[in-house]
Amino acid sequence: MATYTIAQALASSASGIIVADSPVNIASALPNSSLLSRVTLFTMNGNSAVAAWQAELLAGLGSQFSTSGFKLTVRDSVAGLTNPANAAGLAIPGAVVAVYDTAAAILAAASNPTIRNAVSIALSASATVTLAQLLTLETWPSFSAAGLTITLADSAANLLALTSAEQKPTLTVFQVSVNSTVNVTSAIGLAGLPHFSVAAGATLTVADTITTLSGSSTAL
Repeated sequence: MATYTIAQALASSASGIIVADSPVNIASALPNSSLLSRVTLFTMNGNSAVAAWQAELLAGLGSQFSTSGFKLTVRDSVAGLTNPANAAGLAIPGAVVAVYDTAAAILAAASNPTIRNAVSIALSASATVTLAQLLTLETWPSFSAAGLTITLADSAANLLALTSAEQKPTLTVFQVSVNSTVNVTSAIGLAGLPHFSVAAGATLTVADTITTLSGSSTAL
């Protein structure tokens, strides 16, 4: 049985053929009813990723589609991955889910099984989060924000509570966004954080003994 790519199959009139191509190319050709009637099997020719709606189209082929042992990643936004209309696509045997969305969307869907069990969680835009939200994102071992900036905006106490294990390369801005009171030692620690600032509308008060304050004036 002859094997064709999508382009070759479209240029041919042969029937009873196998099409081996990327899942994206296969999904894009599915509206062609003539092609569908001539192909015995659509199969992947390598590891690849598709959007949830494209995976749904592939699932519609039933036994006429095979991953052939290659890895099929369904990579999409939270909305696309949790849309019931795309559920069959996510259920293709061997398919894995990857999330690409804003921190707000991911955090809002953190308890959704599809999102919680994703093999990859990646931010699509820079984000401002609290410490609790950052720690939630970090519960996904594969969480990443490559090329983006994460701003940790919280109380002074929570900024100081961040451990080295929780620190991410993309976490480069620290901001006190809640009215906070700290002693001199904590204030010096805050000042040492990268790109530290106090958000508009928030107040950071340094309260300590007169001796400590006067002795540390140059460090504050």
